[in-house]
Amino acid sequence: MKRRKFIYQASMGVGGLLPVLKKVNPFVLGNGPFLATGIKTGEITPTEAIVWARLTKVAKPVGKQAAIPTVLYKDESVNEWHPTAYFKEKYKQDRPNREVKVIFPDGYSVNELEGAVPGTAGELRFLYRKQGTQKWSETAWMQVDGSTDYAAQVKLQHLQPDTRYELSVETRFKGTGSTGQSMSGSLKTAANATDSKDVHFMVTTCHEYNHQDDPDGKGFKIYQHMKLLQPDFMVHTGDVVYYDQLGKSLPLAYWHWQRMFGLQSCVNFYKDVPTYFMKDDHDTWMNDCYPQWNNKFMGEFTFQQGVKVFGQQVPMGATPYRT
Repeated sequence: MKRRKFIYQASMGVGGLLPVLKKVNPFVLGNGPFLATGIKTGEITPTEAIVWARLTKVAKPVGKQAAIPTVLYKDESVNEWHPTAYFKEKYKQDRPNREVKVIFPDGYSVNELEGAVPGTAGELRFLYRKQGTQKWSETAWMQVDGSTDYAAQVKLQHLQPDTRYELSVETRFKGTGSTGQSMSGSLKTAANATDSKDVHFMVTTCHEYNHQDDPDGKGFKIYQHMKLLQPDFMVHTGDVVYYDQLGKSLPLAYWHWQRMFGLQSCVNFYKDVPTYFMKDDHDTWMNDCYPQWNNKFMGEFTFQQGVKVFGQQVPMGATPYRT
């Protein structure tokens, strides 16, 4: 097919053949705990799926009017602290292997930075049902705390192949009978391996927070158009976040995930599109890294911490590999 014909047919498909998604607010707000970083689903098989959610203290991220920290590196030869540009010019070092200092603006903590979505302890549960049916199945209430960045994930089993399921997540504080926030989503299971079936999926990489093009904190314009194509799933091939310049401690690493998945475009997309997340260098530790690398550039944050954080932030289960 020639390029012009392809573009024409693709545009006709989006504008004329695909159903228009009804604009709904996925949030039902109460008194908290909240779900400001959304729902993620993944590891879809014909009979299973993993669902993920995180309890948050706030209903939406800290706005763009807030500050971000400054990171400096020590030049021992002159006993001075400088940004990376200084070392690149003077020593031709893009990633100086030097002592790191993170400077927060006056009065700021990591929970008050731009895009921050601090977590909170509490309980959550997942409800699910075949689309068009009345009866919900539900998981037990699960407690979450800071050891998992206030997130929980669970494997749904005994699902039916090639079937769309509605999801709902409910939250509450421990010891209370009333729920806080609920959020709806959906997923579609895979067909059986022996079935002949068209599969529509997307692949992406390099999820750079600083490259947003949608104003007012929504994030990325492309997500609404991706969702209109109704993919069965997406494969994220890594660099989901970029720790290198600012992720110099474990709390700052968590902040990178909060600000990315607190964006409204991400919340609206991932709650309805199952994703297979792959881990790469920038969302593990730093560019082209490996476990044995002894480098001061990332400050207090370690390679091993990065591996653990990734497993807490995406629905992928105990193993980082699959067939």
